[in-house]
Amino acid sequence: MSRTIAHSTMGLLFATGVVASLVGTSCHSSSSGGGGPSAASAAGFAADFCNLLGPCCPDAGDATSNQVCLAFASAPFSESTYDAGAPPITYDAVLGQACIAAMQQESSSGTLCTTLGSDIVQCNQVFSATGGSVQPGQPCQQDSDCEAASDGGGGAACFAQYPLVDGGAGPEGGSSETATCIQTMPGQVGDGPCIGTQSGATTIYDWGGDAGPPAQVYVCNAADGTTCDEPSAKCVALAAVGQPCSQDSTCITSAYCAAATGLDAGGSQCAPRLVDGASCTDAFSGCLPTSYCDDGSMKCTPLLAIGSPCTVSDQCASNACDNQVCAGSLGLSVVCASQ
Repeated sequence: MSRTIAHSTMGLLFATGVVASLVGTSCHSSSSGGGGPSAASAAGFAADFCNLLGPCCPDAGDATSNQVCLAFASAPFSESTYDAGAPPITYDAVLGQACIAAMQQESSSGTLCTTLGSDIVQCNQVFSATGGSVQPGQPCQQDSDCEAASDGGGGAACFAQYPLVDGGAGPEGGSSETATCIQTMPGQVGDGPCIGTQSGATTIYDWGGDAGPPAQVYVCNAADGTTCDEPSAKCVALAAVGQPCSQDSTCITSAYCAAATGLDAGGSQCAPRLVDGASCTDAFSGCLPTSYCDDGSMKCTPLLAIGSPCTVSDQCASNACDNQVCAGSLGLSVVCASQ
């Protein structure tokens, strides 16, 4: 019996999450050019972050400013304004500077307005909630309730699971979900038991068994070339092209898991991602990250720009199809709102 959960490493989508986190820093910010030593403080990071995303605002339908982002960043609020029982939010200056530097690189390459920095590992760890006191195995409601592991860069998570019966439904089609604290440690190849894999801003938790996970578990990281192998519950190296695989996430990022064909084809293997124009009839998830499998032509097709006609969000570079038109992402809309 298992439970799989998609979980943002910052607690919120990056961009909206950064703005929300900045509210809790009690900092005052002034506009800066982005980057440089200003990111040594939370206030400087706020200004750099907002100004780097400012040129993206026309994509969100606001061609004038990113004033709401800056206003949030400079507001003298504290987390207690919203929840008196919430733990304080801390800022990591080293990760903040690394995040801004990486965002500058993406801005120069023209990809920042699509990613919003969500693919930058350091950006997803700039802010963290600290002070949780709930011990492993005890009931919780959110990650920040839990006491983090004290060594090795460990963290904590509020892990929910419910019994799976007859292919996924709980008793009589319902569920009896419980959530308890676990302590997480960054995993390397061979570490176990592991409970999930972090990929960019998202961690997928997956645990099998009737009982809940142990008090302390490992989280593997695709950025480090590892994934959590469910059968062994250990971090293993991502499979290279030509090696066996069970799903796309078990392959290196430049490959996908190609299903075996023919009676003597053997198991599935990692294969290079398909270029634009290639047939994706037998590999709907096999296109490049900048493309999608068009269900009409069944060919890999470049993701659509803001303003392009669409039918589903997967077709859009922003992953947002609104009223059959590719729109700016939710995160960008929040950052760029003018009032």
